[in-house]
Amino acid sequence: MKIKVTLSLILMLIFFIDLNAQEESCFKGVNKKLDEWAEKDFESPAQARRAKMRIVEDLVGCDMPEFEVMTLDSIKIRSEELIGKVTVVNFWFIGCPPCEVELPGLNKLVDEFKDEEVVFLAFGRDDEEEVVEHLKSYPFNYQQVPQTNAPGVFLAFEVRFGYPYHLVFNTEGKLVYTKVGGNLDDEDIMYKNLKPVLKELISLK
Repeated sequence: MKIKVTLSLILMLIFFIDLNAQEESCFKGVNKKLDEWAEKDFESPAQARRAKMRIVEDLVGCDMPEFEVMTLDSIKIRSEELIGKVTVVNFWFIGCPPCEVELPGLNKLVDEFKDEEVVFLAFGRDDEEEVVEHLKSYPFNYQQVPQTNAPGVFLAFEVRFGYPYHLVFNTEGKLVYTKVGGNLDDEDIMYKNLKPVLKELISLK
């Protein structure tokens, strides 16, 4: 009887260790996949890009990484506080042409969903002073978090695919949508992509 109980405890321990490893490796696994992708020989740049985008798409279902950051407005945001809300995340940097082109459309989203429990977070790759100055010329109405105020966030999200980088998490903190790259000819491209996603998530609440 004692042996059976001990064996059960060991099996339970192995299960929980494996479960935790899976949870921790969801975004972390990207690093290895991208290294493997970089070593492969592709027949064309288009094929290479498609393979890279499949890695991005495979992130759907991941839990939001844990983080604690401070916005430019001195608002502290913790990832656990976002549970129960739809969260839209954007990674960008100064001098990124598609990041600038899509701003009018993203600002329209913020305005249209201002009465809903949707949190719009933008993580800029530049330091605080540079971001503040840049926003004077390029208004971006997400809650802004410069990299200097976001310790570990870029690493936690494994931001290695490119910019702009969009992610949408549902009220349970699960990733439901992700998109890398932008369009220089259509300022509303992400507005058109993200609006139906947000409307559906809100209807499910």
